[in-house]
Amino acid sequence: MSSSVPTNTTAGHCPQCGAALRTDASFCTACGAAVGGAAPATPSRPARPAPRSKRSPWLAVVALLAILAVAAIGWALLNDAQQPASVAIPTVAAAQNVPYPNVARVSPEQAHISAMSDQALIVDVRGQEYYDAGHARGAISIPLEQLPARLAELPKDQAILFYCT
Repeated sequence: MSSSVPTNTTAGHCPQCGAALRTDASFCTACGAAVGGAAPATPSRPARPAPRSKRSPWLAVVALLAILAVAAIGWALLNDAQQPASVAIPTVAAAQNVPYPNVARVSPEQAHISAMSDQALIVDVRGQEYYDAGHARGAISIPLEQLPARLAELPKDQAILFYCT
């Protein structure tokens, strides 16, 4: 039996989406585009949003790691800039039979020059009565037994020259 209802044979493809078209179609059933200059019978469907890329979380992680690396490098450079430069003060050789021969020694003249140019701080570690009786010019008094508790008082940007006689 033959019928007058059009069959699902294709007459062509949609110029917009490429879907197969029926012969009597005035619009594409896949995308709603008009076929052959006729207006679509129904409004076209809204476009689907593009699927989210599976790389987007990884991209965010890589960006975060890059930011953290730049911040760490900046912090390290800034922290290095705040470290005091070491002060080089010429030392003299220790005399024979001197206690603690491994301790660097500075001549009195060099100690005075370093203290007057603010490169070094001279600390008298003798008792207060000895300090009061006489001390090197510019020296401060921190008796040896008090030294561990008072280390925070000493500057970090100068050499510290300790003496006792």
